[in-house]
Amino acid sequence: MSDGYGRVGRLLILLMTAASDHTPLILSPYIEANAGRYVEALKSAQQRLEWAEIIGFMADAITGMGRDLPLYRLSNPEP
Repeated sequence: MSDGYGRVGRLLILLMTAASDHTPLILSPYIEANAGRYVEALKSAQQRLEWAEIIGFMADAITGMGRDLPLYRLSNPEP
């Protein structure tokens, strides 16, 4: 995401989940791996007020990262 808005949005998701005592979701790897679909879903929501695509994308991202989190942790160890 070259414009930075995606990074800001993902940071806000982390902050909101942490502030409400939920385990923060790390969705960036999924979003970056599916950037084309993410951008199209955002455009649909922003330009045509069609929310189903972005809601579906985010649901897929959450379930996808839940499934892939152990692999992500192995490839990105904490310092």
